[in-house]
Amino acid sequence: ASPDVHEALRETLGLNRPIYQQYFEYIRKLFTFNFGNSLVKKVPIGDLISYHIRFTIELAISGFVIAVMIGIPLGIVAAYKRNTKVDHIIRIVSLIFPSMPPFYVGIVFILLFAIIYPIFPSSGGGNLNDFYDRMYRLILPALSLGLFISGTLGRITRASMLDTINKDYVTVARSKGLDQIRTILKHVFRNALIPIVTTAGMLLAAILAGTVMTEMVFGRPGLGKLLVISVNSRDYPVIETLLALYALIISLSNLLVDIIYAYLDPRIRYE
Repeated sequence: ASPDVHEALRETLGLNRPIYQQYFEYIRKLFTFNFGNSLVKKVPIGDLISYHIRFTIELAISGFVIAVMIGIPLGIVAAYKRNTKVDHIIRIVSLIFPSMPPFYVGIVFILLFAIIYPIFPSSGGGNLNDFYDRMYRLILPALSLGLFISGTLGRITRASMLDTINKDYVTVARSKGLDQIRTILKHVFRNALIPIVTTAGMLLAAILAGTVMTEMVFGRPGLGKLLVISVNSRDYPVIETLLALYALIISLSNLLVDIIYAYLDPRIRYE
């Protein structure tokens, strides 16, 4: 391209202005939700995000729910059956799950349940107007992501439960004649929740990273896949916006964890 074309493009993108002006202009547009246009697709970045984010939200929430439904019960059972064969098996499983990255589990699931036994579809996000089709296509991706996170959640639950189970108030509850299961669920688990909530909040970063790999394996049109495509095509405005969005989500999750702290432990609220 000629120097005139280069200069015209620099003028259009604002690259001929001082760095500090470019930075403050970027911050201004960020806070006014003016993300600009994609350099590759020539469409507003806000429209791209509004379309792709729904698939990532579905996957992240479903994967997190599966992780909670698997990890926390396994941790409770392991603490209840501590130093038994059941405890040892659960601890081994809790080590295996985080060792299997979502993209590997996703490939195995596709091979088993979409090719050898064609029960589930292997890719796609589903029809936006068909809720059941979207949920049907979400099962394998959500499982591959949820299993990866559940092991860590299970180990933290077990450790927190065992730390709480020897407290004086638990001994008092047992002395009053409460059965073991009721004591575990009512007194031990509730007071062991703070480390579990902390871990769950920290796992959000792992969930976001996992959605990138999972969406690529299963061909889901979410933010993770959009990020990879933008990196490969050097679509820098989209990359910057997505990274800022991820940072905002993680910051909000940390704020939510602090609010839940105050609800679970009134001492934190009074401080």
